[in-house]
Amino acid sequence: MTRCLVDRAQRIVKLLTAGGCQVDGCDAPPGLTHMHHAIEWSLGGRTDLDNTIMICGPHHARAHDPTYTLTPIPGDRFTFHPTNVSRPTIANPDQDAPARGVRLCPRKRLAGRPAGA
Repeated sequence: MTRCLVDRAQRIVKLLTAGGCQVDGCDAPPGLTHMHHAIEWSLGGRTDLDNTIMICGPHHARAHDPTYTLTPIPGDRFTFHPTNVSRPTIANPDQDAPARGVRLCPRKRLAGRPAGA
């Protein structure tokens, strides 16, 4: 199993090569960007330079919105397109658990959980 978080060297290389948010039309500088898996780590995506992109906070939130699809375009850039998927509704988030077999990053798995849970 591979790690879900990029290491410092990967982040530095991506910061230098991407130069900021890689979403077309966005000019957010490198210091305001996050690393994002193009193919989600939970779906088997690798944590390497070929599968990670730099995107700003608002675009990172959109990348995790199921009503949008992140699509690569020429020039090592990306764009968003609306999908036909509606937002999922969760009746009771305390009882809803991830589907069996879904990989969770340790940081994401522990977020919002009480200590010792």
